[in-house]
Amino acid sequence: MKIDYKKLVPRLKYTKHDLDVIKICKEMIKAGKHKPILVDSKDNERVIDGNHTLAAYQELGIEPPLIYIGSQEDFREAIISELLNNQYSTKTNPALDGVYKMIKDGTVKKVSGEE
Repeated sequence: MKIDYKKLVPRLKYTKHDLDVIKICKEMIKAGKHKPILVDSKDNERVIDGNHTLAAYQELGIEPPLIYIGSQEDFREAIISELLNNQYSTKTNPALDGVYKMIKDGTVKKVSGEE
């Protein structure tokens, strides 16, 4: 089911930081770098990842690429799995450094189904 991107509501407080990130996202979109928005396939109105980017697309009036995935928990498990398999670089997303450290020290275990 395709949803109207204009009806999605970015989960942001629109702080100065949020506005700065939205500005950067708008510049990237104008330069042709189109990052997809991850939407919960079980709740089509919930943005899992890409809230700043969504706000930028909406302000520019450009329809963003939407990717429908499972729940936010499914997304977390996928990121953890990618980190465990070294397929996702914390250099591209420094916010994941903490998760990566928890995996390394054993606080976070491998996703079920993996050996």
